[in-house]
Amino acid sequence: MLNCVIKTGFKCGRLIALAMLFLPGMAAAAPLIAIAATNGVPGTTVQVPVLLATDTNLLSAEFDLRFNSKSLTASPPVAGDAVADHMVASCEVKSGVLRVAINSFSHAQLKDGVLVFVPMTIATNAFLGKETLVFTNVALFGAGKDPVRPISIMNGTLTIMKPVHIGMAVTNAAAQGEAHGVAAE
Repeated sequence: MLNCVIKTGFKCGRLIALAMLFLPGMAAAAPLIAIAATNGVPGTTVQVPVLLATDTNLLSAEFDLRFNSKSLTASPPVAGDAVADHMVASCEVKSGVLRVAINSFSHAQLKDGVLVFVPMTIATNAFLGKETLVFTNVALFGAGKDPVRPISIMNGTLTIMKPVHIGMAVTNAAAQGEAHGVAAE
């Protein structure tokens, strides 16, 4: 069984462990690439983790990440803890499709963990609900030039939630006076 311990602030280990349980017919050696479920509110930027779990010697990865460009805008990804001596490059190949390439010039191996965090800005006028994030054109490479097969792929969601506003009552008399334009003495 795959070691699914991931050392990040996200509860991704459970996601990968569950994925391995529910993907029938996949050998333990099949690498898993997954998008962790993420939440955010309109007008903010959230970091969407792209996860890797593998016991195969992988050196590089490439994938396209499809998203709803009317609600979301992707920024260049930031390397996670699964990369060592790797370069992360990306470009938006068309509206709603971010292409990501992770390569090592020193042949460093990819580890279990977060490959990249993809910053996604949620539009201020985005509808509340789930936005699906979908992998396409996924390729993982080992020491050879051919892609590693099979690969388990798990798409994800970004749930757009209503902002929570917390009101604060001012109880200090001096602060109340300052709040109403009266100087405290």
